[in-house]
Amino acid sequence: MSQPVLAALVLGFAAWATAWAEAPLRLTPAEQARLDAWETHRAHAVSHANLHASQEALDELAHVLDGHPRVLLGEDLSGAWKCRTVRLAQARPVTLFPWYDCRITEDAMGLRLEKLGGAWRSHGRLHPRSDRDMIYVDDAQRQVAVVVSPLPDRLRLEFPRPRPDVTLEILELRR
Repeated sequence: MSQPVLAALVLGFAAWATAWAEAPLRLTPAEQARLDAWETHRAHAVSHANLHASQEALDELAHVLDGHPRVLLGEDLSGAWKCRTVRLAQARPVTLFPWYDCRITEDAMGLRLEKLGGAWRSHGRLHPRSDRDMIYVDDAQRQVAVVVSPLPDRLRLEFPRPRPDVTLEILELRR
């Protein structure tokens, strides 16, 4: 193969790989609507929990929600994490699940999150949205979440209305 043909193939592959890696986030109208209503769902879920949950559950929820979103740009999120689900719903205002292993890896497409244990497994991509938050899209279930980092070595994925009976589900990550 001649050098010009080889160079053209390499440049073509590089352009294809760059376009693939930088492909825009595509959400369905329903996914976008859930993200647009995230703050409303969050406020409703916390308000309902404050009225109906036990003090012990509220103390734990306050700890989960502690902190304000901080800048994520430039943070190295790769590596092993511990994670657990916190569910806020009408029937059971606060449900805390056990801790499991999670992992964030980085590849040519960006950051990938995997929840490795528990009945509900999740794996998907983290997409930058601003300097303070990201969007998570689950590959299989097409669940969407807003991702914030309230404190160093902590992440929170907040899934607005993941199911009709759940107002907000939080995947809390710590290392």
